[in-house]
Amino acid sequence: MRIELSRVALVGAVAALMACTGGGSPQVAGIDRGGAQGGIAVGVVTGLGSIFVNDVRYETSTATIMIDGVAASEADFRLGQVATVQADLSGAVATALTVAVDSLVIGPVADLDPVNGTFIALGQNVRVTATTYFADNLEPLGLDALNNGDIIRINGLVDANDEISATRIERLAAVAQFELQGIARNVNQGLQSFMIGGLIVDYSSASLIDGFPSGQPEEGDLVRVGGNQFGGSGEFVVDRIALRANDLADNEEDEAEIEGFITSFTSATDFQLAGIPVTTDGATEFEGGTAGDLALNVRVEVEGVIGAGGVLLADKVEFKPDGNIRMEADVSAVDVAAGTLTVLGVTVHADGLTDLGLITVGDCAKVRGYESTQDPGALIATRLEREDSCGDKLLRGVVESVADPDFTIFGITVMTDGSTSFPGGSAAAFFAAATGRLVEAKGDQVGNSLLAEEIEFKD
Repeated sequence: MRIELSRVALVGAVAALMACTGGGSPQVAGIDRGGAQGGIAVGVVTGLGSIFVNDVRYETSTATIMIDGVAASEADFRLGQVATVQADLSGAVATALTVAVDSLVIGPVADLDPVNGTFIALGQNVRVTATTYFADNLEPLGLDALNNGDIIRINGLVDANDEISATRIERLAAVAQFELQGIARNVNQGLQSFMIGGLIVDYSSASLIDGFPSGQPEEGDLVRVGGNQFGGSGEFVVDRIALRANDLADNEEDEAEIEGFITSFTSATDFQLAGIPVTTDGATEFEGGTAGDLALNVRVEVEGVIGAGGVLLADKVEFKPDGNIRMEADVSAVDVAAGTLTVLGVTVHADGLTDLGLITVGDCAKVRGYESTQDPGALIATRLEREDSCGDKLLRGVVESVADPDFTIFGITVMTDGSTSFPGGSAAAFFAAATGRLVEAKGDQVGNSLLAEEIEFKD
């Protein structure tokens, strides 16, 4: 699974959700894993058939679906989208009533830096992580397939520095308008301008200004803008602007699950997750870390009850690191009941990412994740995809030990021989520097080991 939810993504998705349910606050009783109630879940789509969000599969065949404010269908769901789900959990299957997805940017790429995994899109700093999904037209190269000037759609999460952590990137052939969603800062109602990230937005000629109580945006408003003109100083001249409001405070005593970055931090009992106030207490459970690990820009999932003033009272906080371990190899075992599969001899915990019943021994599993703190040597998957076959097998991670001509990554032996290629260097140079370095190996699977055809450093 991968996620991360910013206030921008969360609030926009909730606003779109409320629009598709007739306006006002969504009337839900609260999310409850026990299945007695319904509620709201917000997170990255990590599995399809219907959709998986925050480790829960939601049946979407009867749901009202909105994507970027436009009516859509189940066929339009994609891995890596950030979704808000209003669901009925009273039955045996979690049933989505409404699903809303909002992208953050639709616009051109600039300042592309594949080495550091960053670029700029409509003035927004964007970073790519190990958990970013790329559309088919960008695979298998990912960021290396992009060029400056390409038009892309970005789903993602915004951190405390207003930087977008991309959860999905897709290249578009053409668009009628560029679009941008974010927090309005440095608002000047006289000049009818404000900033989103590093971009000046000029709405003086906008023909549609929607949802603002005063008729104009205020400092700190979440807005979505659209246009296709730029002024002489690079400002984005928009022709429509809409307020996206956060009405979660109206759902007092409901339950919710929210995933994202900590965007404001006072203490472990007083912080904001994606702009939503959160409090913890002695009864809060922590998974993958402790209260002492909470800090600004840490990515977590919080499950709890919405209290007075829209404060989320956390029952559980789960840490969601990106992880730098990546495997693409054959599945040797599947345990649907336990929510695990085995790849290269490693137990992979993948419950809630996809329907493991659809994966069989011999399938290719493309896995990304991090080591479990509760089950050392096992992998917590943040991303899982199934293919009929892998072609070349792949392993990426930090080299733990070397014994020329072999080395290990996450306990998995990588073997080399005279035919192994070391781009940009030699075998001797590699083994002299490999320990502790991030390395990617491609080759053939031999039991639970990898016979490498190509090896290169990735840090």
